[in-house]
Amino acid sequence: MTALQKLYIEIIDTLVLYKGNTLSYKSPKMNTLAKIKKEDLESKTLFLVENNQFVEKEVPRGKRCDMHCHDRYNCNPDGSVMYTGTPFTKGTGFGVGFREGYGEPEEIYRIAKARGMDFVTISSHNSIQGAIELIGKYEDAYVSAEYDVKGSPDGHIIHVIVSGHEFTGEPRRVHKRLLVAAPKGHDYFIKMCQDFGLFYGLAHPAWLASPKLELKPEYFHSWLEAFSHWEINGSVQLENKLAKRALDMFLEDGKTKNVYAGGDCHHLHHVGITFTETLDSKIETPKEFLHAVKKGEVGIGSYQKGGFSERFHGPLHNFIEDTFQGVKHYLIRENHLRKRILVYNPLSWPIIVLSVATIPYVMTFLESVQTEHRTKKLAKEYFNYLESLETKPLEEKIEDILEEKHEIRKRYKEAKDAIDGKSLITLPGRWGRLVIKLLSGFNVFKADYNFSLDDKKEDTKMLEKKQE
Repeated sequence: MTALQKLYIEIIDTLVLYKGNTLSYKSPKMNTLAKIKKEDLESKTLFLVENNQFVEKEVPRGKRCDMHCHDRYNCNPDGSVMYTGTPFTKGTGFGVGFREGYGEPEEIYRIAKARGMDFVTISSHNSIQGAIELIGKYEDAYVSAEYDVKGSPDGHIIHVIVSGHEFTGEPRRVHKRLLVAAPKGHDYFIKMCQDFGLFYGLAHPAWLASPKLELKPEYFHSWLEAFSHWEINGSVQLENKLAKRALDMFLEDGKTKNVYAGGDCHHLHHVGITFTETLDSKIETPKEFLHAVKKGEVGIGSYQKGGFSERFHGPLHNFIEDTFQGVKHYLIRENHLRKRILVYNPLSWPIIVLSVATIPYVMTFLESVQTEHRTKKLAKEYFNYLESLETKPLEEKIEDILEEKHEIRKRYKEAKDAIDGKSLITLPGRWGRLVIKLLSGFNVFKADYNFSLDDKKEDTKMLEKKQE
C-alpha cells in the first residue's frame, strides 16, 4: 500500500466513523485489526525470570492479559482531561491537543478477546472509570489504573500500574486514597498498595515521564530498587533494552525482581499484542491471575516475531498508527464547533488532508529523536553510576592499603633517622673519639714499643737485686 493510498483510507475512515456526535467502532477496518492468525494464538516462547536469570523459554499455553491499556477516561490527578504532548499548542482552538485516548472500554474488551487474551483490564491514567464499566459486565475483567507518582524530591513523576481495586470491596474509595498518596512519594505509595493488598508495578521503567527535569542516576536506581515488578512495555524502544540490562544486573546480585508486560495502547491498534502469561494454565479468575503475577509465576510474550529486542521493540508504525488515530479523533470529536467546521465545510478539506498527512509523522519523528537521546544519556549516566558503586569499596580499600604502606615507611624512616641523625651532644661517645683523635697529634697517647731484649734483661737484674 502506497503512502497516498494509506492517506486516502485514513481520510475516508475518519468520515465513516463519524456519526453525529459519537464514533462508531463497527467499521470493517476495526474488525480486521483484531484478527490474529490461529497458530499465533498458541504460546511459542515466553521471557521469564528463572533461577535468578531472565531467560527465553518454551512453555505450555497459560492465561494471558494485556496489563496496560488506555481508554477515553484518561485524566490528570486532579480529574481534568489529560492531553498528549504535541509540538503544537494543545487544548486550544488554534492548536492540536488530542487526548491520551478515545477508545471505548467495550471496544478494548472486544479486540483483546479476539487477540487471545483470557483476562482484560483497562489501566488509564489516574482513572478506573472504564475498568469499573467492564467488571460490571464481564467476569474475566478486572480493575487497574496508571498513577502519576512523585518519584524524587526534585519533582520527577513515575508511572505505576496498580491492579485489583475491586478485591478490596471498595474500589472507588481505594482509588481516591491512592490519588492522595501518589504526590507523597513512591515509598509512601508502595506502602499504601501493600496495605490494601494490591498488585503494583513500575510501568516502563526507563521511560522518562518528566523529560524536562534532569534525572539523576541515583533517582532512577532508587525506583528500580523500590519496585519488585518491572514492566516490559510494548510501545517503547531503547527503554526496554535498558530495563533488561538493569534487570540482568539486579538478578546477578541475587535481588528478587519480576516482570510483567502490556502494550500501552492508546488508540486500539495494538491492544493485546504484548501480554503477560501465567505458567499455570489452570488459573480461572482475575484474582488468581493477579496472585500469580505477584508471585512472579508468569512470563511475558508478544505476537511480534524475533528475539527480545524485536518482540518488545515498540515498532515505529505502532506509534504512527496511534498518532493517526489521535489526530483523526481530535478532528471530529474534540470540539463540537470544530467538528462542524472540519467535517461539513469544504474549505476545511485542505486542513484535514494536511493534518492527517503530516502531523503524525512530524510528531513521531520529534518524539523518537528526543526519546532516543534521553534514553542513551540515561543509560550512560546510570551504568557509570553503577560502576562507581561497585568500584568505590575497592578504591577505598586501595587507599587504605596505600595509607598503611605510607605509615610503615614513615615509621622505619623515623627509626633510621633516630640513629643516623643524632648530634655530638646526644651521643657522648663521639666526644671521646674526637678528643682522642685531636690529642693523638701531640703524642699524648703514643706508646714506645722500640726497646731491646738486652734492656729488658738489665731491668730484670735490677729488680732481683732490689728484692735481695
